[in-house]
Amino acid sequence: MSSSLDTSNLATIKALWSSVFPDIKLTAPKLLLASDEYDTWRVRDVVAKFPKSQEDADKLQISVAIRDDLVGRVGPIVPGVVAVGKTTKDFPLRAVAYERARGRPGQEPEGPMVRPKPWARTALAKHIAETLTKVHTLPTAKARAAGIRPSKIDLDTGIDTGEGAIAWARKVAGDAVDTFLISPLSSSARTAGKAVVCHADLKGEHVFVSEDGTRVTALIDWADMTISDPARDFAGLVIWLGPSFAREVIAAYKGPVDEGTLDRAVFLARAGLLSYCEAILEGRERGVRSIIDPQLAAAFSD
Repeated sequence: MSSSLDTSNLATIKALWSSVFPDIKLTAPKLLLASDEYDTWRVRDVVAKFPKSQEDADKLQISVAIRDDLVGRVGPIVPGVVAVGKTTKDFPLRAVAYERARGRPGQEPEGPMVRPKPWARTALAKHIAETLTKVHTLPTAKARAAGIRPSKIDLDTGIDTGEGAIAWARKVAGDAVDTFLISPLSSSARTAGKAVVCHADLKGEHVFVSEDGTRVTALIDWADMTISDPARDFAGLVIWLGPSFAREVIAAYKGPVDEGTLDRAVFLARAGLLSYCEAILEGRERGVRSIIDPQLAAAFSD
């Protein structure tokens, strides 16, 4: 099931809103993001996600079902659910409205990435490590009961990326791209680690930090949660603040980790970005260059 309505269109949202969210007044709506999975709107202190397909709607419902367990472990950095939308004849999918995240986004669609000052960096790494330790040690039985399923990470080192994507990455990150393509992942790191409950879409846009850059104030977009190698979440830190930051986080992390975790995280980050760039160039994905270029620079740094 999918909706034929364009929920990135303001006129459509105005027509739908009162039937989908009858208890939330539509005041000064602003489109935050139009993606292939969700259109995200901000209405004062509420952020509403309108799914594009039944699969995307189901993922939202799973994130709602597991929220109480997450809050019980990591606290209010998981935004509250304000309302689960009503289904209508015109929009048969369930949208979800959340509390607006507190703090500053680590990365915005238009604007610089937040890079904490050196004195704040260590404190931020420790807080993220503490948070991920709590998420990753959530009992998998609870996650499965909420509908979260296992997934494998792709550690295939035969990277088949087009020249266009490679040229894009080279322009941003230089020779580090070729060094990676020659030797993408050591043989000792090619076995996935112990499967844990992962956020699975942890990146700068989804991490909000305090004004001084020392603490996480919110983690958003939990709809892609899965049971997988913890390297999956550390990869998101690699594309945000680089391998050296992910290394600091892993050093303070108390969850299951092995000697290859960081190498797998760096591999997943770099290979994933190259694949994403290719998908954008081929028109299969939508992406914002002001976000992707800093991510390339971070992922291929050290």
